[in-house]
Amino acid sequence: MILNLADQSQSPRAYEVVGQLIKTVTDTNRDLIDLQKKAQELSAKGQDPRTVTNNLFVGNTAELTKLIGGTARNIAKGKKNGSSK
Repeated sequence: MILNLADQSQSPRAYEVVGQLIKTVTDTNRDLIDLQKKAQELSAKGQDPRTVTNNLFVGNTAELTKLIGGTARNIAKGKKNGSSK
C-alpha cells in the first residue's frame, strides 16, 4: 500500500521513506524473535521468569504484622491469630 503511494508520487524521497519503514519493521521483527528465543531458553532451563527470588516489603511494622497475621504481641510470643502453641 505504501509502496503504491511511492509509485504514484514518483518522488525519490517517498522511496527513501518506504525503504526506511521496511528496515525499521525488519529490525523490530528481528528483535522480537530474539526476545522470544531468550524467553524460551529461560523456560527450558526450568527458571520461571515470573518467580520472585528477592522480595522487599515497603511499609511500617503494624502493616507487616497484620500481613503475617495477628498482633505484634502474639508474634513476639510465638502465637498466631490469638491461639497459643
